[in-house]
Amino acid sequence: PHRREDTWRNERRDSQTNDREEVGMAGDALSDAEEVVFDGVVSFLYEDAAFETTFQAFAAEHCGAFDDAEEQKLEYNEIYLQYRSTFEALIEAHLQRTSNTDAAAFFAICKKVVECGDEARAEFLPMLNAVADYDVFLSLMLETKEKLAAAA
Repeated sequence: PHRREDTWRNERRDSQTNDREEVGMAGDALSDAEEVVFDGVVSFLYEDAAFETTFQAFAAEHCGAFDDAEEQKLEYNEIYLQYRSTFEALIEAHLQRTSNTDAAAFFAICKKVVECGDEARAEFLPMLNAVADYDVFLSLMLETKEKLAAAA
């Protein structure tokens, strides 16, 4: 994960001047404060060991409820909602701790990233969305179940 973030940072630095020129055409660029908030969340998701550990533990705890059957149980959605709530709470706590802002402000910054044409930062948005995507969640649960079964 660290490698993708380093690539993202290098690409952003390398194209910063060009991006700002293009941003002027597409919309207003992020303010310095907005850049700090956005970049802080990226770093948090890629570098915070507690964040990763939380989701590994969550998957290990709940993966036993999942199977590879075509029909999905209602229980899957309930666990997914817990997963998503956990993710949102961690992001919210990080935002409060580091920038005294909230998720609504962060999502407004994400929208601005798209609107202003900040391609380097926009590359991160699908990853952020994938964390809260049900299909990605389901794959994570099934993969974790397989890994635990193979290790046993």
